[in-house]
Amino acid sequence: MGGKVERYFIPTVIGFAPVLLFLLTWNVPAHQYWTLMMREFSFTELLAELVTIAVAFREGMFSSWKRAQPDRLDWIALAALAVLLIVAIATASFVAPAGASAAFRTAYWIVHLLFGFSIAFLCGRIFERADLVNAYVAGFCAFALAFIVFAATSLHRPMNWTWDLPAMIHIRHVGIYATPIIGLCIGWMATRTGAKWWAASAVTFAGLAITLWTGSRGPVAALAAAAVLAMIVPAMRRPKAWGGALLALVLAAALVAMLPVPASNMGVVRTVTATTESNDIGTGRGQMWRGVIHAIGQRPVFGYGEGQMPAVAPFYGLGQPHNLILQLLLAWGAVGLLCSIALGLWFLRWAIPTVRADQGELLGPLLAMLGLVALSMVDAAMYHILPLSIFAACAGIIASRRAPHSVRG
Repeated sequence: MGGKVERYFIPTVIGFAPVLLFLLTWNVPAHQYWTLMMREFSFTELLAELVTIAVAFREGMFSSWKRAQPDRLDWIALAALAVLLIVAIATASFVAPAGASAAFRTAYWIVHLLFGFSIAFLCGRIFERADLVNAYVAGFCAFALAFIVFAATSLHRPMNWTWDLPAMIHIRHVGIYATPIIGLCIGWMATRTGAKWWAASAVTFAGLAITLWTGSRGPVAALAAAAVLAMIVPAMRRPKAWGGALLALVLAAALVAMLPVPASNMGVVRTVTATTESNDIGTGRGQMWRGVIHAIGQRPVFGYGEGQMPAVAPFYGLGQPHNLILQLLLAWGAVGLLCSIALGLWFLRWAIPTVRADQGELLGPLLAMLGLVALSMVDAAMYHILPLSIFAACAGIIASRRAPHSVRG
């Protein structure tokens, strides 16, 4: 490949992986083994990541690492990453009650890490940062269209709407997928005018409408928190950014309130009543978190390994505790949590001024990351393959700004 074909190939593969998975699992029985595996482990997303990593190594990413000249804080971050990798591999190999599962999920985590590095290396060499952002938004639009067609043709079909959707292992994952895409679009609204602003508003409206129709409430609160945090960037203080998102939310809620829903745990009415009238607003999270905290207390230093909650703190078959801090403590203990915090602070130290210097390209990826982190405090936004992949890609987009490159073609 070469020229424009190569420039647009990788972003398209990455951005359209979710809709490809949706189409591949559309008419396949939901409980068929390979369908379950494809949805649980997002095989198309994994393939997209592996292709990207392969291209990055072909282009000389490994050689660029050898030529790098990290400063003192970079060395501290590298040390934290090395310790985290050692803890993750050691717990998966020697501690985890379900060792095969822990090893499998640890391997996925390492692939995400390499994927983020690959995006940082390839942005500016093979494709522009905007190419990947555009592909993510276009891929979500295609996904949303496929979802609408599926929903419209399946309203009266007997099926379990919570567990049997194409592409997603759980209906709430639709909202998790929408969260970073809406973040990208809010970044556009803050920095674009005219047709581009309206296009971003339309995608935000579609993402919020689908999220509310599926009964998700966490993404709305997470995006609001992300918007507030992102006001450290001047462009986010403009009313056209948060005002456009607020208008899209109002219109989406009004539309969804008029639409039929096939299950009692879906729709705007469910979302409002679950928030204002429920005796258990956390829908069991308090009980689940108590069990997880008890398990953490048994192995507080190094944890149990990735994805071990079903074995050490079982709660209705869930694989993670719907809270990123507890998730890290359960998997890799206090050592893993401290290493993760160190890496996060190191990233923010240079990412914030980098985004402020290039708001037009980087504000959207920052909002996408902040939205996922905020959502991960009450949901599985930093555990499953698709949101982790988008998070890694957005981190890579911001990191690519540290070293200027030139794009081919």
